[in-house]
Amino acid sequence: MNLQSDFNKICSQFLRQTTSCGIAVSGGIDSVVLLHLSQKFFITKPCVIHLNHSLRENADSDETFVKGLAEKFGLNFISKKIAVNDFAKKEKIGLEEAGRIVRYEFFEEIKRQEKLDFILTAHHLDDSNETFLLKFLLGSGFENLKGIPQKRNFYFRPLLEFQKQDLVDFAKKESLSFVQDETNEESVFFRNKVRNKILPLLQNEIPNFNSQKLNELSKNFGELNSYIDEKVQEDFERALVNISKERIELNRELFVCHFDQIIFKLIGICLSYLNGNSKVFLPNSEKKDVAHFLRNATSGSSKELSTDFSVFIDREKIEFIKNGKNFEEVSFKIGDTVNWNDFRISSEFVETADFFKKKKNVEFLSGDYLSNKLSVRSYRNGDSFQPLGMTNRKKLSDFFINLKVSVSQKKSIPLICSEKEIICIGNLRISEKVKVTNQTKKIVKIEIQK
Repeated sequence: MNLQSDFNKICSQFLRQTTSCGIAVSGGIDSVVLLHLSQKFFITKPCVIHLNHSLRENADSDETFVKGLAEKFGLNFISKKIAVNDFAKKEKIGLEEAGRIVRYEFFEEIKRQEKLDFILTAHHLDDSNETFLLKFLLGSGFENLKGIPQKRNFYFRPLLEFQKQDLVDFAKKESLSFVQDETNEESVFFRNKVRNKILPLLQNEIPNFNSQKLNELSKNFGELNSYIDEKVQEDFERALVNISKERIELNRELFVCHFDQIIFKLIGICLSYLNGNSKVFLPNSEKKDVAHFLRNATSGSSKELSTDFSVFIDREKIEFIKNGKNFEEVSFKIGDTVNWNDFRISSEFVETADFFKKKKNVEFLSGDYLSNKLSVRSYRNGDSFQPLGMTNRKKLSDFFINLKVSVSQKKSIPLICSEKEIICIGNLRISEKVKVTNQTKKIVKIEIQK
């Protein structure tokens, strides 16, 4: 095997020799091999990126070593020091997850700062197999049962077709210096157990088991997943009723007619869209709860999926929404202008009520009935009012149903109150009690803008 020649062929499929790239280098054997191969392929000099996790005693000397490599090749060196242990404690997450989060945040920061096209990482075939096996052993959903992709967004992994031993042989042949990360041999992290104990056991005990076969299985799952994703997208579009940045409405029957794994993917599509096309993680246990809720909950029921999202059952529809702000009650005086949710509400006394020229977002109320202190709030269970033109009170829930206002939209409609009495429901209706008549002495103009 000619590693440099094979590496160049792989890179040429995705990159030009003039592509602006950053090389992620920890100082270990894999990333050192990547750096040596890369600096011979690229005409435009890549930059060397190093994150000091502050987890090991040798972390600072590792950084110095990588800086020396960059200087040897005449490459720009960019590093950052982060106390990953402190970050993990603050976020209440494991060290491995914390390291991954800060590492990729750092990469994205450098990509923007240096205007890079790609960032290259040193993941190889054995890493991909470890990832696949790790997900399988931890009971990941079918959608996640795959290895590491060679290219995703601006990340490119040109070593993914090579085994670890290929890199070791190359480093030995070229007499490359690198640092040893002793934590790779420890079994504190489950990934290390997979690497150092489980995979060797499989290779020793199962005839014909090898990395290539496991990788082939991983690829097969990936291809099958891609096909299923296409079909699920079609299912999503069939069920779709209405969509906006804050809300997705779907036909309930067409959504819940699938088995759980497909519903999990449909939920993922909805949340990803509401999250700006960025994936939202939900544990499998929570996905199962949501699927059960969608199938069995009665109309008017709702369920929070996280602090950011909720799902509502509205008769024959399912609504996924991005949670808005906390709709607290806000008090104001006539003459004030206040902001509530995404609305700007202004009030003032006027001489006359010109109903013929009235805009849709303006209401005229009788100030004779109003106290000077008003408030705006959201819908509460049990709310009622006397709609304009009616002699009796009506439940607000029934009023919304008649106007086909969805369950999820109720909370976002501003209710203007006087002494706890609802006098105006957004721009939908005012109360009979505050209508302007020939006997009205004081007129109040309310303008509700979004």
